[in-house]
Amino acid sequence: MSGKIKLLITTLILLFSVLSASLFAQSGRVTGKLEGVIVDGDTGEPLVGVNIVLANTLLGATTDADGYYIILNIPAGTYDVEYTYVGYASKLVKGVVISPDQRTKINMKLQVEAVQGEVVEVVAERPIIQRDQTGNVVEISSDQLKRKPVTTFTGIIQNQAGAVTTNAGQSGGIHIRGGRSNELVYYIDGVNTNDPASSGRGTTVDINAIEQLKIVTGGFNAEYGEAMSGVVQIVTKSGPKDNYVFYGESQSNDILNGSQYDNGYNKSVFNFGGPVPFMKKRVTFFVNGALEQVKVDNPSGFANIWHDDRRAPGFTFKLTADPTKNFRLFISGNYNKSTWNQYDHVRSKGFWLNYGPERGRESYLLSASLTHTISKKFFYDLTFSHFSTAFHLYGQAGKNYNEFQSVNTMLPWVAEANLNPDRLDPYFDEENYQWRNGMTEEQAWMDYYHNLKYWSYDENGNIQWISLERKIDAYNNRYLDTGYYTYNADSTDIVYVPFNKENYNLFLKDREEFKQFAYQGDINYARYPADKFGYFNYGYLPWWHERSTKKYE
Repeated sequence: MSGKIKLLITTLILLFSVLSASLFAQSGRVTGKLEGVIVDGDTGEPLVGVNIVLANTLLGATTDADGYYIILNIPAGTYDVEYTYVGYASKLVKGVVISPDQRTKINMKLQVEAVQGEVVEVVAERPIIQRDQTGNVVEISSDQLKRKPVTTFTGIIQNQAGAVTTNAGQSGGIHIRGGRSNELVYYIDGVNTNDPASSGRGTTVDINAIEQLKIVTGGFNAEYGEAMSGVVQIVTKSGPKDNYVFYGESQSNDILNGSQYDNGYNKSVFNFGGPVPFMKKRVTFFVNGALEQVKVDNPSGFANIWHDDRRAPGFTFKLTADPTKNFRLFISGNYNKSTWNQYDHVRSKGFWLNYGPERGRESYLLSASLTHTISKKFFYDLTFSHFSTAFHLYGQAGKNYNEFQSVNTMLPWVAEANLNPDRLDPYFDEENYQWRNGMTEEQAWMDYYHNLKYWSYDENGNIQWISLERKIDAYNNRYLDTGYYTYNADSTDIVYVPFNKENYNLFLKDREEFKQFAYQGDINYARYPADKFGYFNYGYLPWWHERSTKKYE
């Protein structure tokens, strides 16, 4: 054999080994394996050719000369496993839990039976020590989730030892063993769903759509190199093959019927799944939908804090197919959207609270995984996924930044009405927060500039501005906003120029060449912790933020 051929064979073996390792790493996030040794119950001799079958699946194996069997790449979940051998009593082990990235070991002793009788049923028990478990792991099945006193999967994580939840600004969230919230990695059906922009959790799954939840808080494998403090693996439910299932749930505190203690919480959930018609039970589906609404997140005994609204629809689906014994395919998807006005204790009263920034998140996840089993000890996976996230933060009740308008004492006509004792009485009633004598803000603004002789009435009773310069000055001091007024093209009137973020980006790149695009607005003067007239502390901030990410794997 020539040296070139040897080099080629060596390269192919190394490449094959690396590829196999990486493929198993991806597969391990949603699958596990079952193994064990089957022996004669009287002699202890290994039994060759024992059939092991996972009920209602095409997965199975037979024992070798040493009585050993192994079934690879089993989707995480709970199964009934049947052991059959000619001349021996069959055994059915119920409730065998297959965990992602873990092996489940069941050794079995079969008894000789001359006449075939009833199958012996055994309830599976998890070992106290999991030998291939290198770190602290918590595994929770769907049945266990139902018995937990929480309504979200994050609630499960928060209740684990070493977990702390904080609301400390950018570092707020779930902290595992001292790590920050963005050091916790979340997988849904084997796909990393951390937001690439913030590194934090990018989506959520309704707790009723989870088949298995696994939390690893230390000593996790090298395949999770992006995790620092913990790994959360979520495997969503698949539809059953033999029947259709439907589940519905509704939660509400409307029993309080509009009380000041009522926080307007409502949640509706449904599950639906089963075999796809006319597909010979080879294809199943599962659908979950959830809608959560909160009108008031922080009820108060003094006044409704009505601005803290939340609306969060979510949707999860899974399509599973095993057309042959050697091929398995699943397609899963997840969608979530949430909008809310965040509570701030400083801004805890008053009708202006709806001007607080509106926040919103949205995420899409679509993944497909194909598994081809070539032999009982070899398989490969092909997994494709698309995950996108979006986040926005809009000030003033969700307005666009070009719609921002603020009024405070930085404006001369407001300062006059608020600070000048001689002018205060006919203008503004600070006790009731309203203009006196039926006057509006518009009238107060115009009256101020009329006293400065910026305009007057002509013989027909129409407003006549003294000059365009005075009109521009008055209009630019009507509100604090992101744009400004200037002359129109033929200089016969004035025109409003909105803020243009594309032009401003040019200005940031080259401030000398594009200085005509510099930010002209005066919204920054609105950053004062007071209301329009300095009487109420509410900290208006003209925030506006948008971002989106798309990730393909």
